[in-house]
Amino acid sequence: YFESCDDVNASANMVYDNTLGDDTDGGGGMYFEECSDISVSNNLVHNNTMGTSNSGGGGGILFSDCTGVSVSDNSVYGNTMGTSSNGGGGGGIHFSDCTGVSGADNSVYDNKAGEGCNGGGVFLSGCTNVLFSENLVSSNIANENGGGLELYQC
Repeated sequence: YFESCDDVNASANMVYDNTLGDDTDGGGGMYFEECSDISVSNNLVHNNTMGTSNSGGGGGILFSDCTGVSVSDNSVYGNTMGTSSNGGGGGGIHFSDCTGVSGADNSVYDNKAGEGCNGGGVFLSGCTNVLFSENLVSSNIANENGGGLELYQC
């Protein structure tokens, strides 16, 4: 869990088989909140699970209210987001209210966003200045919209 951090570099980690309980914001594997200048690269994030959420998400990774986010060369798979009563999402990766998001060369597959959730693989909500390129997003499942990728009010 990273909160109110600057110049964060999370690289070459294996984050797997973690469980996050109910009534949480999200980030079953990794959680970044109100951070700036973040680099998340070359990580293996898999088989993480989060329970129910009001509007959060990110069975694997969650970014909330962050600026300058770079996510590259990660494998994010087999993560599960539970249920959401208010439209959360991102079985694999969730970005909420972030500015300056760059996602490149990631493999995001076999993730699941449960009941009331959007974006089985990747969910972006309220983000600006987004560049998402050369990623593999495959075989993800969402109970609502965007089986692979959902962009909402971006």
